Amino acid sequence: MTGPGWGDLVTTALLGTDRRPLPPELLGEVGVSSPGRDPADVLLSAAARYRAVARASAPLERCAAPPVAPPPDLPDAPGAAQELLHRLLAKPLAELVNAWLAAATARAVRAAPEHWSDLAALAATRPEYDRGLLARALGRQGSWFVDQNPDWHALAAALRRELTAAPGSGPPPAAGALPAVPVAQPAGVVDLRARPEAAFEVPAPWPRALTVGALQVLLGGQLGWRASRYGAAVGARMAVADADLLLSAAEALAGSVPGRGPGLRLAREALAAVEESARARTEIDRIFDPAHPPDDAASRPTHVQKDRDDRA
Repeated sequence: MTGPGWGDLVTTALLGTDRRPLPPELLGEVGVSSPGRDPADVLLSAAARYRAVARASAPLERCAAPPVAPPPDLPDAPGAAQELLHRLLAKPLAELVNAWLAAATARAVRAAPEHWSDLAALAATRPEYDRGLLARALGRQGSWFVDQNPDWHALAAALRRELTAAPGSGPPPAAGALPAVPVAQPAGVVDLRARPEAAFEVPAPWPRALTVGALQVLLGGQLGWRASRYGAAVGARMAVADADLLLSAAEALAGSVPGRGPGLRLAREALAAVEESARARTEIDRIFDPAHPPDDAASRPTHVQKDRDDRA
């Protein structure tokens, strides 16, 4: 098909069918019948058929083999833990997601592949998600997956560095522990009324005095619309043993004067966020260690949480 026949077609097209008639044997070769047809139309049909046959019979080009993922180096976390991670990612809070990753890392299990995209999308754009914990909770196969997306190139490089440094970086974090943050100043001298965010410079779990101070900030109403987000972070960082403080705060709100108006409503919503976050944190500990379910007030709703559930 790529021999002189195609050259004859091209030459005839250049000279014109009036000056050079089409050879009958060429028309028979390409399967075009010409009785009563315009020679120019016959020429174009023959050329189209000829090229179609030539292209269809050409060998296919070869491409490079696709990259092959490394084998899994960690088992998946239990199904209940994966379901909990799914719920945490539906309404992500960095402190709780980090706590889940820390619990998984401490037990040498990983997040299931269906969560990798969501985790990478969060960690790629928000620095509060701990990349060291993410690297160890994804394993080498999950980090390889992140590296396949050019938009996550910087994240993938950070995960590779974390995995490379992991063998000499010390023991894994304790179950459910949040990553430690350098303390700018001792907890006892942190003035939360002047700078409420200073509480988050203290690693979790918080000392009781710091939790008391953070709850006082919430009940004082000075945070406005930021109160719920602040409360969720407080619940994720407070110690499980200090769950009784939530009951005290709820009782204080229950006895508040209704005249406080919107400030009282915001304080109630913020305390409800503390409770919800604290319960999620407790659930992380329980779901990774079902043999020792915690028995604490954080796992039971307070008056504020009950009121919110009733309104829902």
